[in-house]
Amino acid sequence: MLLEKIKAAGFNTVSIYSNWAFHAPNNHTVDFETGARNIAIIFELAAEVGLFVTLRGGPYVNAETTAGGFALWTVNGAYGELRNDDPRYTAAWTPYFTRLNEIASKYQLGKAGTILLQQIENEFCCQRNSDGSLNTPLVDYMVSLQNNTRDNGVIVDLENKTFT
Repeated sequence: MLLEKIKAAGFNTVSIYSNWAFHAPNNHTVDFETGARNIAIIFELAAEVGLFVTLRGGPYVNAETTAGGFALWTVNGAYGELRNDDPRYTAAWTPYFTRLNEIASKYQLGKAGTILLQQIENEFCCQRNSDGSLNTPLVDYMVSLQNNTRDNGVIVDLENKTFT
């Protein structure tokens, strides 16, 4: 198994991306349980092998994936401007992020799990305006992501990849 090879190579941690588009193929479905979408299995296998996990759950995960991992049904404009506090966008990411966090909370350190760090958002820019003031819609969005994570039982440290 790949995780055994990673452990044998001397690593102690793996990063796992959760792709919103994969787990929510339409705006009526959030699936973390069936077939290849069963994300809990990878947490269980990592624990079995003795690897820690950094969970990267998005909603945006990586520029190298289609639409950054956003559910493709969100990129048509109907959900407002993405990556801010637009209520339409918030309503779109909340079911996905809530379920991800509910599952992650069961597999984190402190609860006999292996997740030691959780990333919310990725490659995120400009929480400050050019004059140094806060870009409130973006800051409020990040606070909403953090609150959702904590409200759903995640206690490990959170991080995000930001740039200016």
